[in-house]
Amino acid sequence: MENEINAFETASTPKFEIHAFLTLSVKQGVSDIHLRVNSVPVVRKDGLILKTKYARLTEQDMDDIVKVIVPQKLYHKVKTTYDFDFSLEMANIARFRVNLLHDLGNVGLVLRVIPLEIPSIEDLYLPPSLKDFTTYNNGLVLITGPTGSGKSTTLATILSYMNNNTQKHVVTLEDPIEFIHPNQKSVFSQRQLGVDTDTFPNGIKYALRQDPDVILIGEMRDMDTIFSALKAAETGHLVFSTLHTTDAVQTINRIINAFQPYERDAVRMQIAS
Repeated sequence: MENEINAFETASTPKFEIHAFLTLSVKQGVSDIHLRVNSVPVVRKDGLILKTKYARLTEQDMDDIVKVIVPQKLYHKVKTTYDFDFSLEMANIARFRVNLLHDLGNVGLVLRVIPLEIPSIEDLYLPPSLKDFTTYNNGLVLITGPTGSGKSTTLATILSYMNNNTQKHVVTLEDPIEFIHPNQKSVFSQRQLGVDTDTFPNGIKYALRQDPDVILIGEMRDMDTIFSALKAAETGHLVFSTLHTTDAVQTINRIINAFQPYERDAVRMQIAS
């Protein structure tokens, strides 16, 4: 265990430098990075939380880090919002999904490493039948599972296959954008909450006016988003999204129970059709 974190030894590096640390983390196979004031930087590798040998981060360290990595368009949120998400990309290294939080009155950061290259269906040992989803013209496809189970990566893999094998316009609504899809046979419009659109329901509303074949909704987290997703699927679009559920029955119940009791019969009919 000790050998796994020796690469983070910093005796000759008196000041923490975020880009160097992130580069080293990616090279060491780290999946998540935790940065908090009055704590040493902590990483997750192979499922285990590991303390690094850096010095404890000060408030000034954290201020410097935030100024470097928070996009200018979102910087005002640091003082006005307790928590928010954004994406960070380091060229030729990796992308990161970043959550800015407040902890004991101080700003903190948790970063999830997102590989630059989208894995293939074969790379993930997923069933080849997933390719069939890319041939559908309408409907709702949900990838479900607990946090960290690979929902976003699975969706990205399906859309990457679609990108390379079909001619469609795909609009994604994400919070934040994780994987980038360069146009291949398909054309992608990737929109991030807080930067390119304000909410999932509004993003879906305007996406329907942008000549989409496919709409990806990062997560169906509330009634308004679920309603908008069902409406988009009903009106002849293929909609992909995720839910934090563990099986098909729980997924259906989660969708239905998001609505008021008097609305649930109508929602059941929508799902059944």
